[in-house]
Formats: sequence, C-alpha cells, structure tokens
Amino acid sequence: MRVKTLVILYCLFFSPSTLAAELTTQERLVAKAETALQSFLTAPDSEWLQDHLQDALAVMIIPRMIKAGFVFGVSGGDAVMIAKHTKTQNWSNPAFYKVGAFGVGLQAGVQKSTVLVLVRTEAGLRSLMRSSGKLGAGGSIAVGPIGGGSSTQLTTDMVSFTRAKGLFAGVSLDGVSIGVDTEANEAHYRAGVTARDILINQSVKRPNSDKLARALSKALK
Repeated sequence: MRVKTLVILYCLFFSPSTLAAELTTQERLVAKAETALQSFLTAPDSEWLQDHLQDALAVMIIPRMIKAGFVFGVSGGDAVMIAKHTKTQNWSNPAFYKVGAFGVGLQAGVQKSTVLVLVRTEAGLRSLMRSSGKLGAGGSIAVGPIGGGSSTQLTTDMVSFTRAKGLFAGVSLDGVSIGVDTEANEAHYRAGVTARDILINQSVKRPNSDKLARALSKALK
C-alpha cells in the first residue's frame, strides 16, 4: 500500500508536464531547436544540407518563424546558434538571438515555418557577432538547394533552409533583421556574457546545455 502511495505521489509531482514546466524559456527553445534539426536532417529532400553540414562554421535554427499580416507583414522568432571551434572543432553551447523583419507586400493570414541557416565563412560568422543587423549585410545569404541538388555549388557566406507544414519552402531571408538576445543569454549563463564568449571563445558553458551540439556531432558521424 505504501509503495502504491509513493507511485501516485511521484506521478503527481514529477509528471512529464510538471518536469516540462520546470524548464526555462531558453531550455525549451533549445529542445525545440534540436527537434527542428532532426526534422531537417531526416527530410527526404535534404541531400545538399546533409552533404554540406560538415563544412559549416556555425548553425542557426529558428524553431518557429511566424509571418502574419495583410499588406503590411510582420515576421519574427527566437533563434539558437552554435558554432564550431576553429582548433578543437568542438561545437559550442547555444547562443540566443532574436529574429524579426518588417516588410510591405501582398500578404494575408499567418504562416509558421522552421528555419535553419548554415554559416559557412568567417565573414558570415562575424556578421552575426554584432548586437544587431540584417541577414545578408556583411555576409551574403542564399536559399539552399532542395531535392536532388546536392552537387549545386554555392559561394555565399550563409545558406538558409525553410520548412513550412513539413515541406521545404524556398523563402529568402536576405534583409531579415537579427540581433543577439542579450537578456536570454545572460539569463541562461551569467550577467555580462556575450555571443562571442559563447560561440567563438567557448569560455561560457552551462550543465546540460550541450544537447544540441551533441545532436549535431552525432549527425556528422
């Protein structure tokens, strides 16, 4: 009887929903980014991405990019980025970014998509170390090939992939605004931490924050 009571108490206090609620906002975002990474890598039309992932200096993932509006369109989302150390080749803990844009065009309704960006050059990586800016400014960006285009040669600093409703969508991110989410980075690590500390120097870590890095390393084996 006592064992049964303990089991009931465990279920009440440590149910999956309770444990999930204990995760921080940043931890939930990283978990979503890991799921998004797997969805990209296991998609049937991801040959180019799979073949060129190992060449990336950094990978940025936006688990949910929302675009909404009519005539005037607003888009945005929270992003996670990890980078590869130039000497050790180890992937960093995640740094957090805010992505958003404002544009004018014929738009209606709400579109949700998932975005992955391969950062392939030092210029592209440097452009993302600024506190704010636009994708494509200081580092060119192109839409990644879909399907059987694994041999396609691209010379841009960054390559983006977008999936909406489970399918790849050729959506350009050129000109989309992006900035380091200082508040999220400091909440997850410590006050005063910078994106460079996390991604380039890799001098800042947090227990159990390397899950995305491990998932990426596993995919490259």
